[in-house]
Amino acid sequence: MATKYDQNAVDKLQLFADELSACTFIDRLPDHKRLAWWCQAFFETYFSNYIEGNEVSIDEAQDAVFQRESHDLVAGADLFSVYEIAQSLDEMLKKSHNPTDFIKLLKDRHEFIMSAHPDKTPGVFKVRANQVGGHVFVAPEHVEGSLIKGFNICRQLPAGMPRALFVHYLIAAVHPFNDGNGRLARLMMNAELVSAGQSKIIIPTAFKDDYFAALREADKHGSFSRLNVFMDLSQAYTHSVPWDELLESRQKIERDLAHLEPDEGAFALYDVAQYLARSDIKLKPGKLTGKMITENIEEVTAQASKEARRLGLPVSHRDEETGDIVITEKGVEIQRIKRTKG
Repeated sequence: MATKYDQNAVDKLQLFADELSACTFIDRLPDHKRLAWWCQAFFETYFSNYIEGNEVSIDEAQDAVFQRESHDLVAGADLFSVYEIAQSLDEMLKKSHNPTDFIKLLKDRHEFIMSAHPDKTPGVFKVRANQVGGHVFVAPEHVEGSLIKGFNICRQLPAGMPRALFVHYLIAAVHPFNDGNGRLARLMMNAELVSAGQSKIIIPTAFKDDYFAALREADKHGSFSRLNVFMDLSQAYTHSVPWDELLESRQKIERDLAHLEPDEGAFALYDVAQYLARSDIKLKPGKLTGKMITENIEEVTAQASKEARRLGLPVSHRDEETGDIVITEKGVEIQRIKRTKG
């Protein structure tokens, strides 16, 4: 007997696959140094948890991940469990060769990352419908069949960004579990990128509104251009961060205000994306707008920063004399990040 699936969801997934097949993505190679791998995995963990409501500071997250110390045991466990997968090269290189392997991998990873939430039935598909706002996800009785259909569509796509973005949206669209779907989707996405030898995608706090808006546009209207461009921009930003040393990475992220809420930071990729959304740049058949965007990122960022100053939002710049990063608001210095010696 065939497994039931959601025809509307599968049709939308096929539409997304067709659009991904028409996109040309830039190959961004990761930093293969072991320390860079750990550092990147930490910020991947931190931001993936933060945008889901685990709003601890970077310092608290470091204690939870590296020292196993946390004032909130559940929040600490959530961080550590995601980090354990994100930092494991063996885990990131695991491949699913058939739908059965894929569903088992989803359940195993979900069970691990949600181990601190037994009330959410870790590793078990939902038995009641779930929704965000007015959008209702795939019904419980159609979850497995829709995932199988999605997996088979995914295998037809080229490895790398097309498969990574597809598997991310497959999990987000089906929402197979009671909770933890977002964190799982981003882990699976990055595993596809690592397997293809490409840079991960990290979505910092400052980008989250545009991220969720892109997902809503895909869910409600079956329009994926915004999601594709957003993910390409996010990968470009991730690739621009120096991951060799935790402090250096953190300084870059804080200099860009990428760790702040979207309405607090103006020198982050979120604002670049918003600027571009108001520009005349449009998607062209067979070419991803993000390719044009990332080639001119410095110019676009400068224009976004100018707009931020006009609106009186915080912006950052480097003090040419001291090398410090200075954050100003309405022309007044509000924070200074001292340049690290040596």
